[in-house]
Amino acid sequence: MYLGFRAFALAFLLLTLLHTTVGALTRVDVGGGIGVDFSRISSDDYLGLESKPGVRIDGTLELGLSERLSVSTGVGFSQKGGRSAHFYEEVIILPRGTSGVSEITFDFDYLTLPLAAKLGFPLGDGDADRLRPYLEAGAEIGFLLSAKQTFEYTSPDGSVEYDAKDGSKLIDLSARFSAGLELPLGAATRSFLELGFVTGLTDVREEFPDDGFAHSNWRNETVYLQLGLLRTVGGQLRGVESSERAFPR
Repeated sequence: MYLGFRAFALAFLLLTLLHTTVGALTRVDVGGGIGVDFSRISSDDYLGLESKPGVRIDGTLELGLSERLSVSTGVGFSQKGGRSAHFYEEVIILPRGTSGVSEITFDFDYLTLPLAAKLGFPLGDGDADRLRPYLEAGAEIGFLLSAKQTFEYTSPDGSVEYDAKDGSKLIDLSARFSAGLELPLGAATRSFLELGFVTGLTDVREEFPDDGFAHSNWRNETVYLQLGLLRTVGGQLRGVESSERAFPR
């Protein structure tokens, strides 16, 4: 109930920001990026979980409020989870006829909706060749698409995969921080390279009385690196009449 209220509050904040700033935009940018997630699961108890690679795809809508400040949102896809080769067999329940776990992997796939404030620091004198480092901070809501748990065995050799969606929470609320660099590619297009960190604020698992794992407040933590493009599609400069709308470079 409390998590649902926070998700509603974040959506309401997004709508409020869009409503109050749309008349004062300096630009509107659309674009996206693709990259890699390095994610792990943190918990109150040590479970030996390590990071695993995954795919990150982000579609972006950026609303410029000034030369330096903007609000960004969009929709994306993120593969989170973790893996471990250090579980003690007494804390897991092995299927009958198997023994010797060499690795356990948890895979959580999310549809993500971010909302962040972005602060840029343009360098150079001309718009056409301005490098633009930036910092970004905000929140990210993840909607669970799938959850899987895979056991690699040494006896017999092979693996078994389980659907863990029923034991996973459908919403993952996180804080998101990033730093990046934009490089102009023309009058209205910019490429960017971004390094970010997403840390979970909520438990991703339901109570599992029979899966062999102690419930210990599992939270996703992700470091990601992505490369992408942004294109300015329009805007209206402050103080400019509607008949003189600008499409800034």
